[in-house]
Amino acid sequence: MTTGDAWKDFICFACGIRTKPDRRRFIAGPAYANYRKHFKVFSCKDNDVTCIKCYSQFYRKSKSQAKRYEDNQEESENQLSESEDDYEPPAKKQQKTTSIKSPKIIQLPITSAGKSHSSCCVCKDRKSKFQTLSTENRHKAFLSTGHLLLSGARCCPTHIDSDGSLNEQAILHFKSLTAGFNH
Repeated sequence: MTTGDAWKDFICFACGIRTKPDRRRFIAGPAYANYRKHFKVFSCKDNDVTCIKCYSQFYRKSKSQAKRYEDNQEESENQLSESEDDYEPPAKKQQKTTSIKSPKIIQLPITSAGKSHSSCCVCKDRKSKFQTLSTENRHKAFLSTGHLLLSGARCCPTHIDSDGSLNEQAILHFKSLTAGFNH
């Protein structure tokens, strides 16, 4: 490459870093007059740039200063317009109320069973023929025993009634586990 074909480096005049095309702003023109004035740049070329970081910092700072200036102007105008006899202090700004946040995780002392497909959730036996309990029957068992049966919980056919729900022997077994757990 010859010297005339070299890539043009666009250096931020505020911080001196080399800017990428999507992270640069050209500062020539009337739109950036306040920006140039802030950095005391009175003459600039068409190729002078600033990085987006420096411009964002300037923009935030100038907006906050302008807001403070407007607030002070309003307060001074209000104070001048009121007479001393009718003076009322300015209304206090409402403070942000701190809301009580609940914890993300709450641990409940609920026993569960049915983590394995290869063993019965009641007797832990490893037979070959199990039946999967339906969601409705698992919910009924939880309401009656307080023992949570996980989705896909499998059980021996001897512990299941003809309607698919757990029989009394299985429910008594879970109640004894729950009673021992809570004490």
